[in-house]
Amino acid sequence: MTENTQYRTCREILSSSVPGAALVFVLALTVFAPSLWHGFVWDDHQTIVQTQEVLKPHFLGDVFSKIYFLRYRELSYRPVVTLSYFADNALWGRDPLGYHLINVLLHSTAVALGFLWLRLVSRRRWLPLIAAALFAVHPIQSEVVNVPSFREDILCAVFILISLILHEIGRSRKISPLLSIAVAVSYALALFSKETALLLVPGIMIMRAVVSRRDRPSTSTFRSECFRIIPLAAVAVAYAIVRFLLMRFPGESGSEYLAGSFGATLALLPRLLVEHVRLLIFPFGLHAERTLGTSPSIIVGWVCFAPILALTLFTLTKIRHARVSVAWFALALLPVMNFVPLANPVAERYLYMPSLGFIFSVVAFFDYMITQQHVNVNLRRIASTTIIASTLTVFVCHSFGAGSTLETDLSLWRNVLVHEPVNAKARNNLALTYDGHGEVEKAIQQYETNTQLHPENVYAQRSLGRLYQRGKRYEDAQRRYESALHLKPDSPRVHFLLGTLCEEQVRLEEALEWYRKSASLNITSAKAHLAVGSTLVRLGRSKEAIYPLNLAAQLSPNNFDVHLNLAVALHETGQRNTALRALQRANQLVTSPEQSSKIRRVAALINRMP
Repeated sequence: MTENTQYRTCREILSSSVPGAALVFVLALTVFAPSLWHGFVWDDHQTIVQTQEVLKPHFLGDVFSKIYFLRYRELSYRPVVTLSYFADNALWGRDPLGYHLINVLLHSTAVALGFLWLRLVSRRRWLPLIAAALFAVHPIQSEVVNVPSFREDILCAVFILISLILHEIGRSRKISPLLSIAVAVSYALALFSKETALLLVPGIMIMRAVVSRRDRPSTSTFRSECFRIIPLAAVAVAYAIVRFLLMRFPGESGSEYLAGSFGATLALLPRLLVEHVRLLIFPFGLHAERTLGTSPSIIVGWVCFAPILALTLFTLTKIRHARVSVAWFALALLPVMNFVPLANPVAERYLYMPSLGFIFSVVAFFDYMITQQHVNVNLRRIASTTIIASTLTVFVCHSFGAGSTLETDLSLWRNVLVHEPVNAKARNNLALTYDGHGEVEKAIQQYETNTQLHPENVYAQRSLGRLYQRGKRYEDAQRRYESALHLKPDSPRVHFLLGTLCEEQVRLEEALEWYRKSASLNITSAKAHLAVGSTLVRLGRSKEAIYPLNLAAQLSPNNFDVHLNLAVALHETGQRNTALRALQRANQLVTSPEQSSKIRRVAALINRMP
């Protein structure tokens, strides 16, 4: 086939696919439209709600500096996702509807692009449409689409698919610099959306390797293929330097291997694979914060691994047009198989990209098996249509149900505990949600239950102490804090809380010791140094207070309380001019009438100074 013929074929496929792309776009939009009326849940509070003050144009420069991690509370460098939140904040402010709308539109776009890509690589008409429709409504997508803070998976998929489509177009014609730049830019945007986009370069190479012998390129064409990949390889290298050297988060490697070591974790891989495949084939019992407690055992994992491997090899051998999708599934799943330790070993959002390749591979497999049966053609069509319609109906209904559990934090965490009653993190989060709604007794009940189920849970112990302290139940609070300290003696947070408890009971000397211990355990904590300094001021030891307060000012230069306390300490040691400068800085940071009142009182004290 000549280049011109290939290019015309590619254009004809794309032009004839527009109605199908529009159909699956609308299907995805319709199924996930109910999420528009959901609120912010889960990680949305940390990633979006609590950062809205810094999602403004004059903070844009911070996205490209190391302060990014602190400012936007991210553990990985994903600037494209953060920039999308900038756009959301400019358009919608604090209204969650807009954030959900963008997620639904992005998912619908990914579905349409997935359909176009499958049409190009398979040259089939109906199989890509069926696969794209199933991908659009699959319940496994609920977590990603319904939670705006998980948008990175959708953005990454969109840009990867754009790159792949442009690459397929480029293969049908002579090398075009403009097209090569477009592919490289799309790939770069995918990489800076999520690290798993690194699979694209090896993905393209493997996709070229698994084509049928009849379509295998000649030597000259293969050389051309290599030239097309070079810009992408250069982008990948540049990204790796930025991501893993220049913009690496210091605490990023904090997760541990599931079984304690890499070698032991390898034995668990079949178990993880089976659980991922199970979620894709039978997407029921979906919930957040999954643990391995409900997944198959290691033995079951290895037993089920054999038939999965056999079916994969059968598909690669017998079904030529499914080879690319099998490679896509494998490459998309590889980064979440815990070769690199992950905080969550299994999560539904991990399957967003792998699901596209998996679904097409399964559809192609069943199509192959049905066509091999020597039965009436009309009967085959009736059987196929019935299976597809039934599956779509079940998936649509279940997607509605899965989406409804993600409507609020209460529905989300209650749903987790229905499926995993001993999930410590979910119960802590449910208690935190109750506390946020003012239902303190319910929060205490959940924390108490957690300490009974998990006596070693430090978070539950200290959270109980915090609630008891708020309720003036000081003895109970002291007991819980001490339990937490026994479990984690080097916890700066627990030492700090004990300090607040003593200070609240006007046991200032004891409070000072707890604060000092907290500051020594976490020397970068401005909050701890401020507590040391302010307690010293209250004890009348202002000269000693100046050092920790200056240290707090260096660590947190925009903290009103730091500069106000520093002004008081300087005033009481006779340093009037320096005190006035500190007070002037505090005045620049005023955000409430209460703070203005404090400024006036301290100013009056300083002005009375001879």
